[in-house]
Amino acid sequence: MYRFDTARQLSAISETLTGEPTRRLRTPFQSPRVAPYSSTQLATLYSWANSLSTPLKRQNARAFLSLSGGAGLNAQELMDVQVEDIEFSNGRVFVSIHGDRARRVPVRANWARTLTESVGGRTSGNMVSGYRLEEYPPNALQQFISDNPCTPRPSAARLHSGWVVTQLDAGLPLEILLGITGFTSVQSFQHYLKYTRRHRFDDYLGRIIGEEVA
Repeated sequence: MYRFDTARQLSAISETLTGEPTRRLRTPFQSPRVAPYSSTQLATLYSWANSLSTPLKRQNARAFLSLSGGAGLNAQELMDVQVEDIEFSNGRVFVSIHGDRARRVPVRANWARTLTESVGGRTSGNMVSGYRLEEYPPNALQQFISDNPCTPRPSAARLHSGWVVTQLDAGLPLEILLGITGFTSVQSFQHYLKYTRRHRFDDYLGRIIGEEVA
């Protein structure tokens, strides 16, 4: 993605200097790393988080998995979340994300307990603690993962991808999908469609032509 952004900037500079339009750039190659984890791989990550050697490490790993896998947070958002941003209401758990993509996201039920365990008795502070690099917070997350390896390697991008695909498979209305993902355009979902559940055309023919469904 960095190379693609750089190419776009160079293209804009070229057009300014020469007055000649450049050919449209192709969408950057989508790395296989954004493929969602399998259920077996998620089980391995869950075991990893619960078997780390110290309470602080387990707390961080649980926050990482539950916020990215259960609420779709990316690495930057994950490192910004505070304990105060976690809300418990009527047996459900919500997380508030601030910044340019501000939103309130309900945590998926299968990750809610893990997030609750990460919060523990805390009432304030960083959800991911003890790893802080001022120049770029997501680097701190990568340092934590490198210090506590697992196969497959824990990845906020892959957890996020799985969360998006799950929401697409749930058939949520586009308005709701945009609201909980923080995406500004439906085009942002394009890269995830190849991982969604397949459907038979004939099963939806009645809806397409407007027949009443019994």
